Amino acid sequence: MLALPSFALFMHYGSIQTQNDMSFTLTDRLGYDAQPSWQSTSAFQRIPGPLTNVQFPGQSGGSTEFPPIEGGEFEAPRGEGGEFEVTPPSGDQNGDEEKSEEQLSGECNELPIMNASASGFESDPADYHPPSDAIDGDSSTWWSNNGQDPWLQIDLGQSHSICSVSIEWNKGDKREFSFEIEVSEDGNSYEKVFEGNNKGTLEEEDYQFDDQTSGQYIKLTITDTSSKDGWISIQEINALGQPKSQFLG
Repeated sequence: MLALPSFALFMHYGSIQTQNDMSFTLTDRLGYDAQPSWQSTSAFQRIPGPLTNVQFPGQSGGSTEFPPIEGGEFEAPRGEGGEFEVTPPSGDQNGDEEKSEEQLSGECNELPIMNASASGFESDPADYHPPSDAIDGDSSTWWSNNGQDPWLQIDLGQSHSICSVSIEWNKGDKREFSFEIEVSEDGNSYEKVFEGNNKGTLEEEDYQFDDQTSGQYIKLTITDTSSKDGWISIQEINALGQPKSQFLG
C-alpha cells in the first residue's frame, strides 16, 4: 500500500478533547499501516503524547503503538480550530519509491487493444491471416493483404493520448514499406499523425509522433510495398500512450 502524500489536516473543535481522542483521530485519518511524523504549525500548539497499545479497527490480535506527539498542552476555545502538517514517509511497505505526478504524466505505456479491422485479408483456409492475428501477441501469426493502399485499424476501446505506434513487419528485413498513420476519436474523421517507411529489420519498430495526440482508433495505411505482387503483412501492431485523463499537453 502506498503511503499517502503530505497534506495539511484541518480540524475544527467544538469542545476541548483529550490527548487520546486527538491522537486517535489524527492517526486514523492516515491509514493503519502508515508511520507518520507529526509537526504542528505555529498557529496551533503541539499535543502531548504518546498514546500506546491501541487496537486498530478491524485488526485481529496484537496492538500497535502510535507515534509520539510531543509538546505542551493546548485548549481550543469552542468554535476555533487548528492546522497540522502531516508528513508520512515516502515509498510503500516494500520499500519502493513513490513516483511523482510529473513522472507518471510523462510515461507512455502499451495501451490495450480491443479489436482490429482491415480493408481485407488473405482468407484461403490453407493460408488464413485475418487482422486479429496482428494483435494476438504472437509473432508467428500475421495479418496479410494486397491491393491498392490496404489498411489495418485498431480500436483502443476508448480515447487515449497516444505517443507512438510500434509495428513488427513480416519479412521486414526483405521488403520495404511506405505507410501513413491516422488517429480518430469516432472512426469517421481522421487526422494524419505520421508518414514514413519501415527500417528494414525483423525487430519491432517504434514510430514516435512529433506531437502527442488523442483518439480511440488508429489506422495504418500502406501506400507502397517492394513486394512484386503487392503483398503486405504485419506480425504485431501496438500503441503506446496514456489514459486521456493523464494527458497534460
